[in-house]
Amino acid sequence: MQTIPFTEKEKIVKRGISKDELATLKEIFEFDYNTLSDLLAVTDRTLHLKKGKDTFSLIVSDRIMAVVELYSHGYTVFGDRELFHNWMKSPNRTFGGRTPLEVIETHPGLLEVRSLIHKVKKGA
Repeated sequence: MQTIPFTEKEKIVKRGISKDELATLKEIFEFDYNTLSDLLAVTDRTLHLKKGKDTFSLIVSDRIMAVVELYSHGYTVFGDRELFHNWMKSPNRTFGGRTPLEVIETHPGLLEVRSLIHKVKKGA
């Protein structure tokens, strides 16, 4: 995702991310539907009612893209998908013992997790 120009990412978000695409991401990121609904600020019902090529709203698609970009960056920095997944699910002192996965439920939290990933990249 990091090599895709922002204009292409904008087009993806504006056309809407489909349920099929979200299902693929769900598997890659090892999320369950409860985690997805928390991250996207939607109900489980909203996620389950969408089928196949049905697309999510601009706001939900934008949120999905933000999570995709964060995970893409994390994979690059950590160099290993499982290592990054474990880090995202582990309590972190920086976040008062909450996991990064819990923190990214809000936009400010997502930015803070991204900042911490950047510090890991710099070796801090």
